[in-house]
Amino acid sequence: MVMKVRLRWYDKYSNYVKADEYSAEFDDDNSFFEALGLNQEPAIYADVFNVLPSWIAIIQPHFQHVIEPEQFDYQISFRYQGKWPPQPTKLP
Repeated sequence: MVMKVRLRWYDKYSNYVKADEYSAEFDDDNSFFEALGLNQEPAIYADVFNVLPSWIAIIQPHFQHVIEPEQFDYQISFRYQGKWPPQPTKLP
């Protein structure tokens, strides 16, 4: 399974998209989703999420752009590449 995270940032005043960046590929997306508290989200690959302040430390290492919440509003989305649908996660 291959997943990438797309980070988009918007001008705080005009709400226009300033730019976007894709992360490197993730092999273990479940641990990333768990860290963000999104592991139970049913539409993870079909939705866009506003970046919460608590997520910045988790997602920053995956992007070259320095996340500056004072200057920009941020959203992330997830792109899955591979066999669809992804295999269900086995619960403990």
